[in-house]
Amino acid sequence: MPNWCANHLDITGEPSQLKALEDWLTGKSPLLAYQRAIYQSIKLLVAGCAGIRVPTLLEHETQPVQWHFPPLPQLVSPETTGVFSPEDLAFTRWLKLLKCNPALDKHYCQVIERYWQQSGLKDIRWENLTDAQQETVNTLFHKKYADWFGTLASV
Repeated sequence: MPNWCANHLDITGEPSQLKALEDWLTGKSPLLAYQRAIYQSIKLLVAGCAGIRVPTLLEHETQPVQWHFPPLPQLVSPETTGVFSPEDLAFTRWLKLLKCNPALDKHYCQVIERYWQQSGLKDIRWENLTDAQQETVNTLFHKKYADWFGTLASV
């Protein structure tokens, strides 16, 4: 009778391929970091549109982020400025990064990861959102799903 607790997988191949596979399995693959940064940015974008996170003044600024984003004009409302909180500060820094439009390399994937962690979005639960916030999130995902995640084949 086999010992199910002792089963393991033996994978053989070229050392470079094994290293790439190990990086993929442990989440260290550059491709995974790139995808994660995109998904985290989408969530930050949606949080901004829904008013879950709003821009705040950075330490050295006297005016809030003034930026028009034609695809989603509700991302930064000119009359909305958040209180100075670590979460809104991280969102503001992410907005400034988005405005600069840097190439998404390893460094900027890490920066986005840091802003995502600092934003506190992973701790927000759906049932704690207001009805208006839920409606905004639903509408955005309904309209932008194919752009953000691709299309599903008809079943």
